[in-house]
Amino acid sequence: MELFSGLTLSIFGIIASVSWGVASYLLKSSSAKIRFEEFLINTNINGLLFLPLLVPLLFSYKALLLAVVLSLIYLSAAKSYYLALRNERISIIAPLSTSLSIIFASLLSVMLLKELLTIKKIAAAVLVIISVFLLSQKEKENEGEKEKRGLLFTIATGLLWGFADYFAKFTSSFFSAYQLIGVVGGIFIAYALINKKIERNRDPIRWEKNALIGGILMNLGLIFFILSMKIIGVIASAIILSLDIVIAVLLGIIAGKERITAKESIALFLSFLALIIITS
Repeated sequence: MELFSGLTLSIFGIIASVSWGVASYLLKSSSAKIRFEEFLINTNINGLLFLPLLVPLLFSYKALLLAVVLSLIYLSAAKSYYLALRNERISIIAPLSTSLSIIFASLLSVMLLKELLTIKKIAAAVLVIISVFLLSQKEKENEGEKEKRGLLFTIATGLLWGFADYFAKFTSSFFSAYQLIGVVGGIFIAYALINKKIERNRDPIRWEKNALIGGILMNLGLIFFILSMKIIGVIASAIILSLDIVIAVLLGIIAGKERITAKESIALFLSFLALIIITS
């Protein structure tokens, strides 16, 4: 039974990994077709299914406030992620933003929560810094501002995700991840509709299938990650989940026909290695 349970929960982690890896590729392909507000609505409409779970939060103003603040941080990250998707390749975004987020959250914990600064954390941070440096060194000077913006938005996305993950440490005792999906979905869609009205944009909302499927897979991945994490732990789940980066990169190169240079390949390897070190 223990073997079956461990195998089942490893499968949960793999399902989460595949869901997030495929979602990353789908969101990349849809970002150029729709505006940011439409991107938010398409990717978070499925989160409204979790709204009934928010009823208990109505009786705890502190929990509701924390959920809203965390959602606003994720909203800033979503904007940066959307701009990164429009300007950079998913084969660059996936490994760099993920490793940056985990390492930044770890460093914040060291600085603000006085957690132990280990050799692993230092080594991972150094590898990511080298990775960012290599990616910032373009092969040609005329590669344009788009690539520079894409890298900057990718870095910003990783840092914002890391800050959100750090902040989430203080909120986990107030509400569940399922409730957070409902809050995030509600706030994201409310923001999109309000902003659309402010801009007096009367065009009908465009529904983009890749964004819709990508949004469903993102939340599905989160649910299976939670199921996996509860039994085999955060570290083991995170190691399994690092496969989503490999899937996203492979889909970007094979299906998206993205090209990466030898220098970028080294940078991506260092970024992935940093993720393995920090989660092992």
